[in-house]
Amino acid sequence: MMFIGECSKGKIRMKISQVLVILSLLNAVFGAVQERNCRDLWNYKNARQSGNYVIDVDGDGPLKPIWVYCDMGDGRDPHQVLTVVHHDAENQRDVRSFEAAGSYVRNITYKNATEAHLMALIDLSFSCQQFIRWACRGSMFGFWYPPNHNSWWVGRYWKDQYYWGGAETDSRSCGCHPYCHPTSRNSTCNCDDNDKLKWREDSGLLLDSSRLPVLQLRFGDTGDPSEAGQHTLGPLICRATGHRDIFMGVYKAPVTLTTPGYEIGKYPPPFHRYTWSVKIPEGETMELVFPDYDVVHYGSYNAVPGCRSVVTVRAEEENAQETVLIRRQKSPPYYASEGSETTVNITLTTCNQHPEVPLGRGFKAYVRRTECGGCNPGLGLNEGRTYCSGVCGIIASEEYPFPPNYYFSTEVYYFSHSDYNHTWVLHVPQHYVVELEFSDFDVPAIPGSRNCTAESGVLWIYSGEGTRKQDLIGGFCNLNREGIVYSKTNIMTLVFATRWRKVGNGRGFYAVYRGVHKPTHKRLGVILHLPNVAEGKPTRQSSTIDGRNAHLGVDGSTDSGSKTTTCTATDFERDAWWQVNLQKRFLIHGFELHSAKSKSKSDVLGWPDGQYGLPMP
Repeated sequence: MMFIGECSKGKIRMKISQVLVILSLLNAVFGAVQERNCRDLWNYKNARQSGNYVIDVDGDGPLKPIWVYCDMGDGRDPHQVLTVVHHDAENQRDVRSFEAAGSYVRNITYKNATEAHLMALIDLSFSCQQFIRWACRGSMFGFWYPPNHNSWWVGRYWKDQYYWGGAETDSRSCGCHPYCHPTSRNSTCNCDDNDKLKWREDSGLLLDSSRLPVLQLRFGDTGDPSEAGQHTLGPLICRATGHRDIFMGVYKAPVTLTTPGYEIGKYPPPFHRYTWSVKIPEGETMELVFPDYDVVHYGSYNAVPGCRSVVTVRAEEENAQETVLIRRQKSPPYYASEGSETTVNITLTTCNQHPEVPLGRGFKAYVRRTECGGCNPGLGLNEGRTYCSGVCGIIASEEYPFPPNYYFSTEVYYFSHSDYNHTWVLHVPQHYVVELEFSDFDVPAIPGSRNCTAESGVLWIYSGEGTRKQDLIGGFCNLNREGIVYSKTNIMTLVFATRWRKVGNGRGFYAVYRGVHKPTHKRLGVILHLPNVAEGKPTRQSSTIDGRNAHLGVDGSTDSGSKTTTCTATDFERDAWWQVNLQKRFLIHGFELHSAKSKSKSDVLGWPDGQYGLPMP
């Protein structure tokens, strides 16, 4: 009995040992997988080579481990590490013969990963992205014309999404907006041009983690033989950590600054924040301008933490009670110091990048001396009032040189309450009058309008303090803009009223006021070419169109072969070009007629007999 007992006890010991070995092997394969993403593999498993790895997105949760691809970059910097989940629809697919809205259906199957796995990975990550492309020939999205949607994508919780890569969430537009190919109705997507002869494309990054991953693609409007489309969807790519801060040093103004890689035309890598600190001495007045400003920002960036702005300027003025804070996306910031000792911190933020999405050059910035100090240029809050005093100073409309938030379709300030007005009161010493000289002025008027209105934008200027009708010097916009305006006293009041729109806004205005004993110049008439001061050079960043040529009809003939019957509209003001209806009549305010130069100096120049007129569009 004892022998049997001992043998049984030995068998029990052997079985327990075998079980422990099996459990150890299982633990080596699955149980030890506590790394939830590729960054964990870098940190805890010393993984440095890009390749396929097993991760457990919910740790000790119920989800099984899955295989993913880990992009380890160059193997030297953990900030480059990306977790990539591939799927079965990454290759380009042709779409034809599907006319009904969303009748083409392509479900997306991710390798080894369920929807729950993907959501867990996305929620764990700092930022995730998917590149999406639709090449089109005569196939429209129709996002802007509900309920006539032709194509869309389906995201988290199987909800339909009516916006495309690069665009802000729920904006009903594509990443090209507001610079898409012009259409007869709207230009929120290139494909809405509906051209059946040429291929066009809408593409970009989807970045809103609350809507990812892409689970299905739906397309229509490809039923006609001349209509077709091609879709491409990239893998789900996730980043575990956010921005890396890099301090670029302290500089004494005046100084020139450039972004890393600018000299060789290379844009800085994603998810970095570069900060330059510039010291302006006491008694010096300086301005910050950008002679080259080519940065990357799309509406979709607004869904990524820390990516709503590309360049941030924070100025600490010793004599001021508040910090000046300026945030910009695609338009350059402008800042002018007021003369006290000032520290200006300039920060460039880079965000999501993809090989298929073009990058910029970065920027070059000057901090340079100015004749006059700034009086909070570009910082006039809605319904606010700015008081300026001294012999001279710089003022500018809010957000000069352009209201930068046109991406923010849900921004309460700009679009729910888009009416805007601000007042400036300019004081110069007694026995002087105020001379106000505009270095930049771009306040569009409604096409065909004869008057400046608050609907499109107007700058009211009064002599003295207050807005009494008898003190009104004039209301100005691009129809009648002035170069220099004078007050009758040592005080001048300005009121800028407009209505911000998602597109079609002008730059606003930039002006220098001075105290002078008496007017030294006559008023200047209409100024056709003005610089964008924030760019530090002449430019054509404007709401106006460059020269447009039309033929002048003589006795019904529009033959311009002699080159003597050409009419040019040099400054045609308009709404956003996609709102212009070319089938309706437009009021022509005036035009100049120039005859051909005479070959003989003795000949008298004149126009031939006949009736003159402009043909209908």
